[in-house]
Amino acid sequence: MSSFRRIFTDDQNLQLIQDNIVTALTPVLNGTLSQTSFVQEISLGTGADNLVEHGLPQVPRGFLVASLSANSTIWTQFNATLNGNANSRFMNLRCSANCIASFIFF
Repeated sequence: MSSFRRIFTDDQNLQLIQDNIVTALTPVLNGTLSQTSFVQEISLGTGADNLVEHGLPQVPRGFLVASLSANSTIWTQFNATLNGNANSRFMNLRCSANCIASFIFF
């Protein structure tokens, strides 16, 4: 992927827009999101720890829900470690309704 080419102008609003675009695109252009893992059809239950193996060599920065079988909100506490182990292979996901979901971890 090529880098973002800025247009130099005296228009401050245009400069601010370009600055924001650079900030947003830098992680993508530098490959930060290039290492991902796709995990399919995981059953999640409400009121329980749902330990999902993320399949990455490092602790994930986040996740996207790729598919969802029910109207459910899915969340985790990123600052919390699993059993005190920051290098855990699992992410503890919680949900507002029982569902089956697929995830992209990054």
